[in-house]
Amino acid sequence: MIFQQLSGWNWDFNVYSMNGEYIFTEGIFMEWLRPPLAAFLMVLPQLVVSRSVAELLFVVFTSTLFLYSSLKVCRHHDLELFYFYPLLMTPITVFYGTMNGTEMLSLSFGMLFFSEINRKRSGIWLGLSFLARYPYAVIIPLVLAQKNLRKSIKTLLLSAVPVLVWMVYNFIETGYALKSFANYLGLQLIGRSMHDPLNPVNLLLVGLPVTPLLLLYFKQEFRNKIDFQSTEVLFVLGFVGVNLVLYMASNPKPIRYLYPMAFPIAYFSARLLQDEDNFEFLDREFSCRRVLRIVSVISLVSAVALTVSNPLAPPENFKQAADSAGDCMVKSQIWPHISYSGTPALPIAQTNASKAMQQGYRIVDYRDLEYGGDADLPVVENTSIYTTYGNESLCKDRRHSNKSWIQTDVNVLEQANYTPRTYLVDEIQKAIN
Repeated sequence: MIFQQLSGWNWDFNVYSMNGEYIFTEGIFMEWLRPPLAAFLMVLPQLVVSRSVAELLFVVFTSTLFLYSSLKVCRHHDLELFYFYPLLMTPITVFYGTMNGTEMLSLSFGMLFFSEINRKRSGIWLGLSFLARYPYAVIIPLVLAQKNLRKSIKTLLLSAVPVLVWMVYNFIETGYALKSFANYLGLQLIGRSMHDPLNPVNLLLVGLPVTPLLLLYFKQEFRNKIDFQSTEVLFVLGFVGVNLVLYMASNPKPIRYLYPMAFPIAYFSARLLQDEDNFEFLDREFSCRRVLRIVSVISLVSAVALTVSNPLAPPENFKQAADSAGDCMVKSQIWPHISYSGTPALPIAQTNASKAMQQGYRIVDYRDLEYGGDADLPVVENTSIYTTYGNESLCKDRRHSNKSWIQTDVNVLEQANYTPRTYLVDEIQKAIN
């Protein structure tokens, strides 16, 4: 994962890093629809080290936390780390772990929540998982696995403590305590109009090469070894259910949205492998360890192949584009990367490119996106990757870039006819504008 981070830039990861700088230092970029925890963890080391080193430390911390949460799950729920952790580290788990910033971090807190599900303090882990990745709100009902209403209520109250801190900051900065949540919901309900059909292959790929082990549960003798009435099994099954529902309701449906499924797949697979009797039919000595070795080697090779064959975006393309804008404010389709290069940038739609240029903005248009740009606009710099447009006599002064594309593109809000004009949508629009 460190190699992956060093290979280039990722859109989401860069945004989290800049959000942390905006909140805790004097950063120039803020995207309110993002939760704050990853941003905080990325910026904290910058008190003593550079941004690039701090981001690498974030990767190391997240990986360590993931191992620690795995250890806690094993200690509290009668699993062997020797089996559980390697089964958890599938190619998808490794490849998407820290690439976008929050997948492994949020799952770590989700597993810590599970590890202490019978304790009220598990609510702290629940709150932190939500602040790492908002979709983890779907696991809130799993507190009912405690089978004690009073304890569940106390757990939820504890989970609200870290969330309230974030809400207070939102209120102080914007006057609206739900600013971040509203922007996130706005993106989901208003800003994403596409309907992405379910691809069943993703459900299989997310757990490979571990998933085939679960086929053994089709045999009654293996199912009989699982106590389906226990708190932990009810939790894991509920975890599967709510995440599958969330994935089917999401648009789009990239495979990384199934990232949380790595946990239940590893949980039930480890239950099988740590019992040698389950593999007596193979008629081999230490058959479970052999199966584990085979799975681990496949996972390792596949993870390396995925990482090497899918490098991140080369920074030079964005640093050069940012320099071409001089001291002027920029609008672009790749505004986070431009901002990450040190030049504040806002999102732009093709419909308002000419107007933005007349206001003094430099327009950085990446041709391969087929979005934005106009052949009739005056060209400042033209390369094979991007074109910078602008009026040399006009220059928009730089300022903080603290609006998401859904706030700056009025057409998105005005043309959201596919979303019912409910009270919720109206309130979201008020919050994000």
